[in-house]
Amino acid sequence: MTVAPTTPPFDAPAVVHGSVPPGRSSPTPDARELRSIAVAAGVVAVAWVADLGALALAPWLPASMDGITMQHAFLLVIACFTPWILGLLALSVPFALRWMPRAHQRLVEPTLIAAWVTLFAAVAVAVALGRYGVWPWRWASTHPETASLVSAFLSAELFAPVLLWLVLSCLLVPLLMELFFRFAVIEWLLSRGVATWMAVAIAAVAFGATWLTGLTASPAAALRHAAIA
Repeated sequence: MTVAPTTPPFDAPAVVHGSVPPGRSSPTPDARELRSIAVAAGVVAVAWVADLGALALAPWLPASMDGITMQHAFLLVIACFTPWILGLLALSVPFALRWMPRAHQRLVEPTLIAAWVTLFAAVAVAVALGRYGVWPWRWASTHPETASLVSAFLSAELFAPVLLWLVLSCLLVPLLMELFFRFAVIEWLLSRGVATWMAVAIAAVAFGATWLTGLTASPAAALRHAAIA
């Protein structure tokens, strides 16, 4: 005996499987999540403006780079990255309490991977063009004291502090910047009814503006870096 398969009536409501509403791939961020990221961003900004790392570690920092020791080198790196370390600590509490489901997903979703691929590709192209002398301008640092500090570490063969420097600058700083601009700013604008393309554009301009902090050291380099960012 063969039973004909049954089909729902044409006017039956569509059945949506799963608990995620159509059109959203993850939960909507709540105010608590965005406030947590805003607090962390505020901590970074205040510590950066106040130069909190240098103030807090001043008694232990060397007066000059002559005969610098490994301990002094590590302290200098920590002093430079104090704002970002404090920002990470500020975010650790809401992450531990699981207040940030969307932000947690944002750290591992493909857009973040795509951003890193783009970064490495851009650096590789820049290095290749510079090697063959076709790069259109000379690259200048917006923070020359940073470049001279790393050079001093390498000259003294203090490679461990340089490694710590690379880890903090290539992992910690981009991680927080991604959360601040590619997640929090865009999500906050979307929650206010701003169109997606406009939210992305505003976040991009805000991110580029952060590079203008180096205007006093090198205005041309700061404007160039901001435009590229």
